[in-house]
Amino acid sequence: MDSKKIDLINSIIQDDKSILKAYIFGSQIKGKANKYSDIDIAVLFDNKVGKKDYMDKQIALASSLSEALNKEIDIIILNQASLFLKYHILKEGMKIYEKPGRKEHNFEALTIIQYFDFLPIKSRIENGILSKIKEA
Repeated sequence: MDSKKIDLINSIIQDDKSILKAYIFGSQIKGKANKYSDIDIAVLFDNKVGKKDYMDKQIALASSLSEALNKEIDIIILNQASLFLKYHILKEGMKIYEKPGRKEHNFEALTIIQYFDFLPIKSRIENGILSKIKEA
């Protein structure tokens, strides 16, 4: 994704003062995007934003970005995303915005710690499922 599009995305994201961080991930970052590809963006909201407001903010942001970029936009709310999706976005995505004066390192560090803490449990679950499949 070129820097002009990222600058445009950032200018729209900055309008919402409750957004702390934003990441682009998916085909746009992997270099596999085509003219039909959407743009996947993940945002982290300030804790002052209520869960009931997430959907309205998600729709408003997707609409503004879609209109500006003339592309379909998929917005992921990191505050409510699964641990595996958050980790994937941090690992594979690119941070494009961080609210000035705010360094939410806790979000990134906590996500990574939780992910690696859960890996042994995930492995046992997967092994259990595989053994049940083999028995069937």
